[in-house]
Amino acid sequence: MTARGSRGRRWLVRRLVRWRGAAGARLVAFGVACALLGAVWCGAPVAAGAAPPGDRGPIDAIRIDPPQRGRLELSAALELAPSGWEAWIPASDGPVAYAEAIHHVTGSVGARYTVAPGWSVAVGARAGVTHQREVWDGGGESRWRKTALKVTTASVQFDAPRWPRGTGMSVALRAAPRSLGVELSVSQIRDPLVLFGSLHVNREAVGSERVGSVGLGVGAAFVANERVTLRTAVGLTSPLAGVRAPASALSWRMGYLLDAQGDQEIAAFGSWTQQGQELAAKIGVEWKVAIVPSSKIATR
Repeated sequence: MTARGSRGRRWLVRRLVRWRGAAGARLVAFGVACALLGAVWCGAPVAAGAAPPGDRGPIDAIRIDPPQRGRLELSAALELAPSGWEAWIPASDGPVAYAEAIHHVTGSVGARYTVAPGWSVAVGARAGVTHQREVWDGGGESRWRKTALKVTTASVQFDAPRWPRGTGMSVALRAAPRSLGVELSVSQIRDPLVLFGSLHVNREAVGSERVGSVGLGVGAAFVANERVTLRTAVGLTSPLAGVRAPASALSWRMGYLLDAQGDQEIAAFGSWTQQGQELAAKIGVEWKVAIVPSSKIATR
């Protein structure tokens, strides 16, 4: 297949399968809702097997302590984002079966340093490799692409002291190679949950234009015990100008503390995002470690 023919067939395939995006998004949302309900149901203690209240030990309330000055947190993550589609393409000798599969594998590293009580700076970098494979009746082709390691984000964040009723607030200034944004976050402790919400404004350079966007996010973190935390969030982003479609995202993260002080953690995470008719998903693993020991971030 020539390059011109391949591009023409890709355009036609996208037109043929565009109608499937909305139905796929609803199916994914329904599946995620069922999975979360199942997790809550399975995580609840069985009445017959639960210990009597008098036999249980005392449970500490959730607390979120600010990191100490000089604390350095390092992180590394590996994620996989598959995508693709399949369809029948009209041809002179009849419809031709066509499929395309794309796998993005990305590795990222990051560091956060607490310069003063409540103030921290962070930087992140990532690299990746992409495998793309096209298959049709009578042929196929595949290719690899690499993305070199480069700095992708930098931020300055201020965390205000948490109020006596458990309310916290933070402000972050985030920068990327072609974008700049500000985010305001609020959280509230409701044992065994930590509820949070955020509002962010971003300005990004797209070609020769500068496009602004505004986004909202809400979520909750369920602190199961001293080691396990499950976090889910939903976000919506709307462009203020330019030819861009609104985007939505549903994400989850399950973390496990490797030590009682909360200085080491491993986690699994994933997300589903949709922009216009495009639906994407990813899943990954993450490891974090604090070089300077500090108090436990969240205990129960």
